[in-house]
Amino acid sequence: MIYNMYSKRKGFEILCPLGSYPLFLRKNKDDKEDMIKFIAEEGTRHKTSSLYVHIPFCDSLCNFCCFYRGLLEETQANRYLDALKKEIVRYSDTEYIRSSSFASIYIGGGTPTSLRTEQLTDLLSLLKERFKIRSDAEITVETTTHNAEGGKLEALYENGVNRLSFGVQTFKDSIRNILTLTDTRSEVISVIRAAQEIGFENIDIDLMYNLPGQSMDDWKMDLRQAAELELESISPNPLFVARGTAFAKQIATGEIPPRSGDQTEIDMYLLAINELENAGYRQQNLVHFVLPEKEHLYARMRFGSQDCLALGTSGGGFLGAYLYGNVRGINRYIEKIESANAEFPVNICAKLTAEELMHKYMIWGLHSIEVSKNAFWELFGVELTDVFPEQIESLERRGLIESDGSKIALTTAGKVWCTNVAEEFCPEKYVTIFEKMFGD
Repeated sequence: MIYNMYSKRKGFEILCPLGSYPLFLRKNKDDKEDMIKFIAEEGTRHKTSSLYVHIPFCDSLCNFCCFYRGLLEETQANRYLDALKKEIVRYSDTEYIRSSSFASIYIGGGTPTSLRTEQLTDLLSLLKERFKIRSDAEITVETTTHNAEGGKLEALYENGVNRLSFGVQTFKDSIRNILTLTDTRSEVISVIRAAQEIGFENIDIDLMYNLPGQSMDDWKMDLRQAAELELESISPNPLFVARGTAFAKQIATGEIPPRSGDQTEIDMYLLAINELENAGYRQQNLVHFVLPEKEHLYARMRFGSQDCLALGTSGGGFLGAYLYGNVRGINRYIEKIESANAEFPVNICAKLTAEELMHKYMIWGLHSIEVSKNAFWELFGVELTDVFPEQIESLERRGLIESDGSKIALTTAGKVWCTNVAEEFCPEKYVTIFEKMFGD
């Protein structure tokens, strides 16, 4: 049955960290200096690249959120933005980045729109000045409906932002209160409609399921409300209760009810697939459903083989064969940038071998539901089925993937168990380390 394909279901929320393979094996070997020398001297081989910018501030802290962020404080925010600008300039002065053309930009957080309008437009101007950004680039800014004032959204639109991602989570007011979301369903809808009227033609909203007190009917109503708004993208994500969050503590004390089990979560995910496909959306990857003529370009690039330059504290990027993560901590990041050595804020870095690149390609690629055999051959000069014969045979036999002459693709069961499937392409020693870091 679809509910017991593995002994324990791994959540979608750890699929992206799993894609950091093999960083956690390299704690005693840092390739940072090699990467800095490489990007200083070498040009890119990619036609286009993606860019991620992390803004670690929010004007209020949701109790469930586990992303790296802090409460906005003006002096610290100004210092952080000054450091971020220096990082932008340092990368833009390297040969690798000078030769790169960026087709997608994602400004995430945190809540980037917690910044003042002029801070956001100033950042956008510097990105355009220092990087070669394609005229048709997808430029996304994450936002929330409670701080997306009309004037701020208009300024973003006028400065080239053409995609918004709203963290809505749910339209049901009683559950929004549990999640400490400060605005109501009607206010959320009003802000989204206002963004559409400004001219945004690519709007995404995050919706969460398996929330405390959320019934299957509640979830169905959320999905249908989203579809009625004629959004270009809807992104359903399961609730992840992270250790140490206020949310986890409230559940432990009984202040709010716990999430339901895996079977309910699976049923809700299957309902999302059915409802959104019936509403005319296609599933681009595990969590993004888009209208037929739309796509989330950044997601396609990020989960493919292209470069991603990641800027800001805790950002994780990939340049050439180098996978890297920036220092975590706003003050640590600022100190690193402001040091006398004018350093790049890279904390950990690994140059991947050809074998490691193939494993990483499969782990990331499965997030996008299917992996092209031809693309694998073009990248690595070997057949995908020759590199991973045991994994493919086993997964196909268990009904988790389908394989033909051109691709392997997740079945419905494979989508449900995707993180477990991805782990099959990850060396066992890394899975062991990963379990210690991210297990229950």
